[in-house]
Amino acid sequence: MVIYQQIEPSTSTKTPEELGWRPGFFEQTAGSLADDPIQRYPQGEYDTRESLE
Repeated sequence: MVIYQQIEPSTSTKTPEELGWRPGFFEQTAGSLADDPIQRYPQGEYDTRESLE
């Protein structure tokens, strides 16, 4: 059974402050790691697992 229910889009978009973020948070933190980027190191080999039937 598939139930299809159309969702109406929100009429107004809330500001970050209305969503609980302190004023200026994103402006102060955006790009804060530009000079020290996060690196993802090699993850190693995957474990060999038994196949599912």
